[in-house]
Amino acid sequence: MDFDLKYFREKVLNMTQAEFADVMGKSQNTVSRWEKEPQNLTLEVLAEISANTGFSLGDILNFKSKIHDPWKGEVSEMEKLRALKSDTNAKLTQLQEYMAVNSNSSQLHKNYADKLQKIYENTLPSIRKPRVGFLGNSDVGKSTLINAMIGQDVLPAGWTPITSLLMYVVHTEDRPDFLGDDSVVILSNRSGNKSVDIEQLHDENYFEQCSIESGGINVLEKYGSREGEYYMNTDATAAVVYIEAPLLKLCTLLDLPGFATSDNPQDDIQAAEGKNNADILVYMSLANGFMRGNDISYLKEVLDSLNPIGTKQNGFEPLSNLFVVASQAHVVADKEELRNILEKGAERMESVLPENYWVSKSQQSDLSYDYLDFSKRFFTYSRDDSELSKSFKEDFISLLEKIPKMLHTNTFDVLQSSLSVVDTEVSNELDTFRKYLEDKESATHDYQLLLGQKDEVYKNSLDFIQKLETEIELYKVKSIDEFKDFYDRTISTEAIVKVINRKGFKNRKKDKEELQNYLNNTLVQKSNDLCVLYSNKLRDYLDKELNKLNISAEASKINFDYQKAFITGLAGLGTYGALAFYIGTLGNLGGYIVVAQAVGLLSSLGISVGGGAAATSFVASIGGPITIVLGISILIMLATAGILSGRNWKEKFSDSLIAAYKKAEARQKYCTGLEKWWAETATAVNKNTMAEEYEKHLQEAEEKANLDVTGYEDLISEFKNFRSLLTH
Repeated sequence: MDFDLKYFREKVLNMTQAEFADVMGKSQNTVSRWEKEPQNLTLEVLAEISANTGFSLGDILNFKSKIHDPWKGEVSEMEKLRALKSDTNAKLTQLQEYMAVNSNSSQLHKNYADKLQKIYENTLPSIRKPRVGFLGNSDVGKSTLINAMIGQDVLPAGWTPITSLLMYVVHTEDRPDFLGDDSVVILSNRSGNKSVDIEQLHDENYFEQCSIESGGINVLEKYGSREGEYYMNTDATAAVVYIEAPLLKLCTLLDLPGFATSDNPQDDIQAAEGKNNADILVYMSLANGFMRGNDISYLKEVLDSLNPIGTKQNGFEPLSNLFVVASQAHVVADKEELRNILEKGAERMESVLPENYWVSKSQQSDLSYDYLDFSKRFFTYSRDDSELSKSFKEDFISLLEKIPKMLHTNTFDVLQSSLSVVDTEVSNELDTFRKYLEDKESATHDYQLLLGQKDEVYKNSLDFIQKLETEIELYKVKSIDEFKDFYDRTISTEAIVKVINRKGFKNRKKDKEELQNYLNNTLVQKSNDLCVLYSNKLRDYLDKELNKLNISAEASKINFDYQKAFITGLAGLGTYGALAFYIGTLGNLGGYIVVAQAVGLLSSLGISVGGGAAATSFVASIGGPITIVLGISILIMLATAGILSGRNWKEKFSDSLIAAYKKAEARQKYCTGLEKWWAETATAVNKNTMAEEYEKHLQEAEEKANLDVTGYEDLISEFKNFRSLLTH
């Protein structure tokens, strides 16, 4: 009998030989003999294995056909990325050792060391493998695809994921050392963030804060199987499974909860928000029901929030990190019919997109998007037919092979530009120390000048913040008022009937669903467009006003950078609202300020891609999954309308649609999304940041003014040593 018992035990059951022997009620020697002599396994023994493991005898007999070669790709560029992370870690360690030796140095010296440490610490999380998120309804075969990709069954038999549980499949090389041989970790977001950051699990304090339990595969069964002891544990939000597989050297896989897995809309919200943890998205829909029902609503939201990776400079095609996959393609026997299924699916999606959708998307990026780009992202997949999966597999692996080089280039450039800014600051400090060494009175003069200008700087800063708050409030009111006006004109009987006529919708369920999707998408697009419009206005306002302040400071010989002080106050926040658009235009300065302060890169594939393209992905979050749930609730309300008879069915259905939108409080929910966007913007503004930065500037000037010759010589020595550390 050609049955690989050892592989079955280790890779499918995830059991040790002793554990399997215990399950079988046999001695370990017997199991060892079975594994060494698989040709001698009798049908009776296989039936016994079937009875004790829960696998049918048919599955056992056909087991070999279910083992697939794992997917793999070229890892040389990923190794370079890992080397960059290792080098950055080494530099961080070197800096910490340097400061331990120089613990009695000046506070000014320590401040620069702290700044450099933050740059290294906050760059490290962005040097990581891309995450691939798998989306779709609960029965489309996401887990089957993941198992095929890694060449083994990751999930135990009978796996039924908790509705809102995210499951990361990670290579064992990325497992924290202190976990030992533990292969599963169950996590909770006790930190209060929306999701657990698996990149921080190497920090034992963070791990202790988030970890619920760790151990073998049985831990996953306890929380993930309906029969599991802790299946209903609402604290559990994520699971990490560590596996050794070739593909995982290039990426981390993220099995997202299936949409529409329960009657609770909050579950759909959590599932949709989970995709924001992914850099590449694989949206799956069954081939024999491709892009039907809620698929259109979900895919549209995915399309809106997809993090852009393509630019004219890096050569990535538009939407190259999106895969729309018709799963179980083998059930459709005719390949021509499969091509037709993909085409019709793309066309159905296109039919419900708002007018000028691709034009709007192109204007927010340096790439041109169109329907053809979108249609190229549709693929077929079948575990049992490699030919049907070939195109998807090749495109997917090719993307994973190219991304590390792009990540390496982008991260290295931001890191180097940040270090360059620090080096310039240190160089300027050295020039100042040398000047003060030669002319002690100039240090006192500079301090007195700063002290004398304090009231003016404080007044300018306060005026700027007050005007900015007024401007933000104005943009909020304008965007909401404009949306309300657009909503009232769009969700009206006359306007809806015009859409029905223009698009040729008929009096049938499918067309009515497409009409509702089209209207919902049109409202989402208007909301997003208004955010982009007024965020860009705010960006221009900030650029103009901060530039004016700096010109005024230069004219008054005030040694203070208002722009830098303002941006410094933004760092450390999880959200920026409309201010993300401003930060995105600052190039190296924006990257440096954010990296140096607290939050690292806005995202590993975000700020490094550039400006508005990255910022617009934040806009999609203002309504985000709420719009999905809203759309579904309206469809449910309309389900009772049925087929309306009579020549005026269009007017009747339009009235039903308007009533459903009103009952769902759609107008208010969209406006609430806009209010949230501008509330995040206002929260990001630190009212006291400029004054605090000036006060710090003043204290440093006073410290310098009070030094003697030896003090200046010591500072020069400290900063020369620090600069040597910085540049080597």
